[in-house]
Amino acid sequence: MFRMRRSLLLGPALVSAVALLLGGCPLPDATGLDDDDPGTVGDSGQLPTGVGNQPGGQSEEADPGQDTSQGNNGPTGQAPGQNETPENGESNENNNEGSAESEAGSGQETNEEPADPPAAPAEPESALVGTWMLQSGDLMEDLDPLLDVKALTFNENGTGRIFCYDQSTGAKDSARFRYEIAGSFLLLDLRAEFSLSFGENIIVTLTSAMLDADTLVLIDGTQTAQFSRSSTLTPEITGKTLVVTDVFELPKRASSDLAILDGDLIFTSFDSIERLDLDTRTLLEPLGPRILEGETRSRIVGTVQGSTIWTTCGCDSDRLVFQYDNETIVDIVGDQLEGIERLQIFAMAYNANDDRLWLHARGPGSFRGLRQLRTTNEPDKIALSHPFNRVPSALAFDGTSLWAIITAPTQVIVQIDTESSRVVNSFDVPDSDAFFSGIAFDSFNMYLLATSTDDGTSVIYQAPRRTAPSPTGGGTGSVSNRPPTNGL
Repeated sequence: MFRMRRSLLLGPALVSAVALLLGGCPLPDATGLDDDDPGTVGDSGQLPTGVGNQPGGQSEEADPGQDTSQGNNGPTGQAPGQNETPENGESNENNNEGSAESEAGSGQETNEEPADPPAAPAEPESALVGTWMLQSGDLMEDLDPLLDVKALTFNENGTGRIFCYDQSTGAKDSARFRYEIAGSFLLLDLRAEFSLSFGENIIVTLTSAMLDADTLVLIDGTQTAQFSRSSTLTPEITGKTLVVTDVFELPKRASSDLAILDGDLIFTSFDSIERLDLDTRTLLEPLGPRILEGETRSRIVGTVQGSTIWTTCGCDSDRLVFQYDNETIVDIVGDQLEGIERLQIFAMAYNANDDRLWLHARGPGSFRGLRQLRTTNEPDKIALSHPFNRVPSALAFDGTSLWAIITAPTQVIVQIDTESSRVVNSFDVPDSDAFFSGIAFDSFNMYLLATSTDDGTSVIYQAPRRTAPSPTGGGTGSVSNRPPTNGL
């Protein structure tokens, strides 16, 4: 069941008035929708209640049991006001009237040519296709007030992207959509994105008007945003692309973050803490069971400190993290942190350069942030704390920066400055249709864990490091001498 975002839906007449006040005209009307295209916005081919040319243009709340989406390809019939005409360009009615006038008139012949039929208005989809950069105003702020919409792209096949900047972290990301034009309304269907910061199964309804060929106005409730056509997206808007040098499937499905231990990749599977030889891509002897005998707590791999492994329980409300040497607990963090109540811990990374454990956690008053801990003495002390209002699915340290996988508005890989906890680089995930939940570094490569949303297969993406390796192998365990497979 999808969620229909309720906006202030203005009728076509009011949109025309708004456009005329600004010196332009609304988008051309769409008189037909193609509901036979399997790639359309909805399955029923019907418009949402109150959308399009329905009298009054009033919006009704979507029925939770009713599919309120529509077809995709826009006008398939004739343009408004056009009728089929004979080849000579005149209607049969006009011909009949002409014959009657000829019989009643003087009988003189006329040499006037038949008038050409009126030109069809431009297809709204073709007028919208291209790249649009925000010039003023706000859009979709009520979905996620921390996200600023910066640009939109519309493709000829009915797909597009919305590009956003995250105020809370500095991350840049984009989300895919399918779009549909119905009269003065523009529908953005974001259901292709299974992971969104503002919910699932979202369809956004906007009122649209084109002031001219290069100016687009979108009205979202009480918000109005004006866009100008652009030939390209600027680097300030888009995330970067990772240079993937290798992709390989894991022999077992992973359900944890990744870490490097003595040059091997470790992760938690359904039943064990697994160890993968990165040279042969084969599993070695497990490092122990996921749940130790006599315990009920899972050991979900978070990070590595020397020869020990930090784990969480994988619960919805992790309050503690445990440091294991083989199957023996050597430290527990989170229960008695100095000067702070218990935390809800989401991800962790270890910095071997200064012997610090990084946690992303929620504290009192729903404060979500990155915290750097000194764990050598009890009680554990917080050395540094910065807000970071996105929950990472993975966290790692590369010797210089923190790296995380966050959702803002979709999955994005970010490099984080440890002094300010602000994002300094954003990278698109290699596969938008997989769930990314792990990240680790050895001396040469970055490793990303992705799980297919189709069959649950776990896949590792390998990319060259983007910062110089530290003498300790990036703080994720022992040093690996393995170069990238492509020699970079």
